[in-house]
Amino acid sequence: MTSPNPHANSHKREIKRESVAKASIGYGWVTDQHPNINQIKIQPIGRPQSVTANVSVSSDGDVSIPDRSGEQDLLAVYGRLDGEKPVVLGFFYDPELHEIPDSQAGERKVGHQASETELYFRADGSLEVTTDSDLILNGGTEGAIYDIETTTDSDGHVTSITPQRRNDILI
Repeated sequence: MTSPNPHANSHKREIKRESVAKASIGYGWVTDQHPNINQIKIQPIGRPQSVTANVSVSSDGDVSIPDRSGEQDLLAVYGRLDGEKPVVLGFFYDPELHEIPDSQAGERKVGHQASETELYFRADGSLEVTTDSDLILNGGTEGAIYDIETTTDSDGHVTSITPQRRNDILI
């Protein structure tokens, strides 16, 4: 039951206030990436000690750590609760330093930072896949047909058909 006395739940409010006070947000330069374990090392702005932060994911494999290649600097924003290990909340993309893909509302691009693989869900519902390895669709084991060779007899009748299959796209 709710009390009309504003001081009746002061202990609960104090506990809540303490937990909120222990949350912090920071930002810093990404100095190292660990794509296989979804962690990055961040050098916080104005602090001498670097931190290792987890990259938050909404589901397995749904993580994109922008590539920090060469001299491109990447700024990460992170949060920390109660002194725990920081969690990356997002990245700052500087259009002068990073290639930012064109997109429209309803589109989504998911990349795998340990390879060049990307899934691009277009606004019209189509899917574009870019990969530097094999592409397997629906657990496929047969290569996709890209050409058909035929042989004919002397009368021009087809005597055999041989499909030519790709080894890198399995359906």
